[in-house]
Amino acid sequence: MPRWLAFLSARPVSLRPRALRPQLKRDPLGGARDIGEHVRAEATATIRFMAAVPQFTVPDVVRTAQYYRDVLGFQIAGYWDGEHVSLTTDPPPVFAIVSRDDVQVFFSRADQPHVERARARGRMTPTST
Repeated sequence: MPRWLAFLSARPVSLRPRALRPQLKRDPLGGARDIGEHVRAEATATIRFMAAVPQFTVPDVVRTAQYYRDVLGFQIAGYWDGEHVSLTTDPPPVFAIVSRDDVQVFFSRADQPHVERARARGRMTPTST
C-alpha cells in the first residue's frame, strides 16, 4: 500500500464536507457585524426561526390590503398613517398589516410614483452569445 494511502486509512476520514455558517460578532454599539469567519452548523442547531414576515412596497396600501382581505381571505389588522394605528383609511395610510392563520404580511407605501410590478429581471440558465 502506498504511504499516503496508509496515512489516510490510519485515521477516520469523513468524505462529507463540513457545513459552515457565517459567523456574526457583536460590535461595541450592540449590533452584529459579519467578520467573514464561519461556525459549524452544529453550533447553530439550537437556533430556531419561528416565522418570517414579508414586507412589500406597493403603490396603494389600502387597495392591496383590501385585495388580500376580499380575494385571499386575510384580515386587515390595521393601518398606520405615520402617527396612529387604526382601521380607518383617512388620512391615507403609509403602512398596513394583514393576517391569516399564523401568517402576517406587511405593506408599505412607495414614496416614488413608479413601482416596478414585473418579476425581477435575470436569467435562470446561462445563454450563449
